[in-house]
Amino acid sequence: MLTLNDLPAGWTSTPNQDSAADDAALFGKLASCLQVSPTIFAKSGPGKVEVSSPDFASPNNGATGGVSENVDVETPAGIAAEFAAVHSSKLTGCMQTVYTSFLRQKFAQDPSTKGVTIGTVTAVRGHIPTYGDESDGVEITVPLSAGTTNTSEIIDLIFIRVGNISANISFQNTGGAFDTATAASITSKAAAKLTAAAG
Repeated sequence: MLTLNDLPAGWTSTPNQDSAADDAALFGKLASCLQVSPTIFAKSGPGKVEVSSPDFASPNNGATGGVSENVDVETPAGIAAEFAAVHSSKLTGCMQTVYTSFLRQKFAQDPSTKGVTIGTVTAVRGHIPTYGDESDGVEITVPLSAGTTNTSEIIDLIFIRVGNISANISFQNTGGAFDTATAASITSKAAAKLTAAAG
């Protein structure tokens, strides 16, 4: 699991802000679109345990933005099903549809995002080195507009498996992609920790 010591100097951490209800709604819709069991993306269940890192933020929240990680330990069958879904040719299309609908609904309900419009989300496969036993990546772009201001939130998701342990690392930045060298360094550290944990 990533800790603050794995991040560059000056970064800070806060308790993980993931909402169990939001995650269940989002990943339930994603599973439905992919036509797989919702248990594949569940945070816990028979033979599965998930832990989350704190949310990490860069000093300027600019070129390097924020990072978080979820680590799962599960049965061989469970992790095989999860990564079959990760590698599915349907994944990027389903992410575009599900994230667009989900984020528009969330922004409409949140008073802090009043006046912010979500455009059509896009998702493409990321080109990443192989980490662990298998890995994959998706880059999600969320267009944002408020009045005459237009920008995008870029979310890079990296999925890594070592044995029956997996990690999902999220790199987020507004206004451009997360710094490539920093992301590679953090991902390598996370993969090394998975390998050590798997023995």
